[in-house]
Amino acid sequence: MAENFLWKEIKDPFLYGKVLSQLIVINTVVFIGLIVLRIILGLSGNPTFFYDIIAYLAVPYKLSAFIVQPWSIFTYMFVHYEFIHFIFNMLWLYWFGQIFVLFLGDKRLLSVYVLGAISGAILYIILLNTFTNFQQSGGNLIGASAGIMAIVAASATLRPDYTVHLVFLGPVRIKYIALFAIVFDLFMISEGRNIGGQISHLGGVAWGFLYIKQLQNGNNLGLGFENLFDRVKNIFSARKPKVPEVVYRSPKIHTKVHAQRAESENNSSPVIKAQQKQARLDEILDKIGASGYDSLTKEEKEFLFLYSKEK
Repeated sequence: MAENFLWKEIKDPFLYGKVLSQLIVINTVVFIGLIVLRIILGLSGNPTFFYDIIAYLAVPYKLSAFIVQPWSIFTYMFVHYEFIHFIFNMLWLYWFGQIFVLFLGDKRLLSVYVLGAISGAILYIILLNTFTNFQQSGGNLIGASAGIMAIVAASATLRPDYTVHLVFLGPVRIKYIALFAIVFDLFMISEGRNIGGQISHLGGVAWGFLYIKQLQNGNNLGLGFENLFDRVKNIFSARKPKVPEVVYRSPKIHTKVHAQRAESENNSSPVIKAQQKQARLDEILDKIGASGYDSLTKEEKEFLFLYSKEK
């Protein structure tokens, strides 16, 4: 019974939840799995094998080593085995992920996380192979930090004056939180501590900033990845029973697909209301992506605020 309950708690957010919850679930499952594996290997008298597994999943700083394990550029962004590293990353992902999704939606969150992490890994490899003195504190790269910093930078670039309330500090604009994180990374590099990790953070920051600036100019740098995600999602969706969907779509397509259904169904049904609300949200998100949050009307901002409260 307990096993079924635990499995349901893991499975439901992953299969039916939003991308933010899915990212947290994946990171959590990998973290717990590695901790259990570490205990088993320790009890079996072969604890060093655990670090061989970590090295297999992590991005190595040597270009020659990375060439023979290219998969690590994807696996490393979900790997943690130290509790403090894991918990702080998940807290930052949860806080800034919610802000990001509020204005740009789930699908774009995933592309910024993954492509930001890849950008961080690429910058890490380039700089540690260019400046050999960095290699003294270099090592294998793991963790979600670069992808999370991309989300932080993207959120702060899109809505720099968005205010959050911090314990002991009160209201703080997110642009100052992002600036503090960047300055902290630069300080750590100057001190020679975890240089590789801090460099990857800055790679994520650069991607998040560039992504939003290009999006505001009408260029979605993550479109290819988003289309790939849609194709993969459709493969799994085809295997499940069809249920009423509320997904991100172009308002024109959404209206056309559901026009006949809307005529034959009761307009007061919860499904129709949800679809209408989603169509309105899609219009607003498209407008933000094209010309920024400040281009919204008072009514559109109010709708976005009320929608975020419902979530």
